[in-house]
Amino acid sequence: DERIAMVTRWMALTLGGANLRRAEERRIGMLSFLAEASDLLAGSLDTERSLALLARLPVPRLARWCAVYLLREDGAVKLAAVGHVDEAEAADLSDWAGDPVGPLAAQVRATLGDTVRIATINGAPTVITAMRARRRVLGVVALGRAMGNSFAADEIELFADLARRAAFAVDNARLFRQQVEVAGALQAGLLPPRLPSIDGIELGSSYRAARAGLEVGGDFFDLVPNPDGGWTIIIGDVCGKGAEAANVTGVARAVLRLLVGQRNNLPDIMMDLNRALRDAGHPGPTGQGRFCTLAAAELRPPGELTAACLEDGTATSAAAPTVTERVVSICMAGHPLPVVVRADGTALFVAEPGTLLGVLDDDDVAFPQARVALTAGDALVLYTDGVVEARRGQELFGDERLLTAVRGCVGMSAQGIADQVRAAAERFAGGRLRDDVAVVVARIPG
Repeated sequence: DERIAMVTRWMALTLGGANLRRAEERRIGMLSFLAEASDLLAGSLDTERSLALLARLPVPRLARWCAVYLLREDGAVKLAAVGHVDEAEAADLSDWAGDPVGPLAAQVRATLGDTVRIATINGAPTVITAMRARRRVLGVVALGRAMGNSFAADEIELFADLARRAAFAVDNARLFRQQVEVAGALQAGLLPPRLPSIDGIELGSSYRAARAGLEVGGDFFDLVPNPDGGWTIIIGDVCGKGAEAANVTGVARAVLRLLVGQRNNLPDIMMDLNRALRDAGHPGPTGQGRFCTLAAAELRPPGELTAACLEDGTATSAAAPTVTERVVSICMAGHPLPVVVRADGTALFVAEPGTLLGVLDDDDVAFPQARVALTAGDALVLYTDGVVEARRGQELFGDERLLTAVRGCVGMSAQGIADQVRAAAERFAGGRLRDDVAVVVARIPG
């Protein structure tokens, strides 16, 4: 009897240890699955991809099939994704799970107020749980197995934990999408919806955000009609990115449109804009005021009697310019110098840099103005510093490469030149621009 009792105790200890090992291995396996699933869900900021992942992750680890539902704004529940161990049956599962009067749909609607719901549908065990994040229900996840294969308590707990983590991933993806839409709307509002049509002038523009998504860039451009029938091209760059930069950009653009529409004196317009930005005192993250660089090119009306000093030392005649000649007044405020590319391929910088806007008092600023004449085939290229500051390692794209790029644009349309300049900077940076790029081109057809 003693020997039998001793053997029994040894066997009990051995079996108990084996059970503990199996339980520990099962627990480790579940934790490993949950960690891997969490990484996959957290790595996606796309709602549809997150839902598709959620539908596939529990299959076949926890269930034979999985259906994911989203709660719409009107309170209705809509099937968003399904996963099945047999891909051939996924379509049938989608039809069955998406049936609004089917047995699963009724259980899903009833689960909106529960944490976890266990049901038997068509004789098979089903576990349903709501996806909750930040005190609101985002949707419902349902798992199903074949008849006779019930869910263990730890499996149900694991499924509930997965649904909680998935809810936060879906909610983050939704928030990200909303912020991207807001940023896109703000960015679109900083650029003209389409270029105007100007007699005798061919226009082109190109814009590329360095990081499409949440950040709103500070680059902007606009074309504003003058009271005398001419047009003014405005291109600028606000220090920084995000909401503060968008705020300053909106103020600068609105003030410029108002001032340009009232008078033609570009240096005075720059002075008034400097006061407006300085007095507004938009602080950046460091508490410093935001500053802005700007270039304004006024396309004078055709036939205007103007003697214009050219950048190469020659001058137009005092007589009226010909139909294929336009005088351009250029005023700078700390912005990269525009480039004139002649019909014969000559390319050179024009104007003088000037002072940043929104920083200094009136007595400390200067906004020099220059005049150039464009004839048939000539083009004026205005751009933001994202072009010349495009990087390849420690090397900048720079002024010389810009001149080389525009020299190769002889004979191209204004849009072709704008696209070529942006593409040259992008190629130099290997497609990884660190700053936004905006290019505007005005060309005399010829």
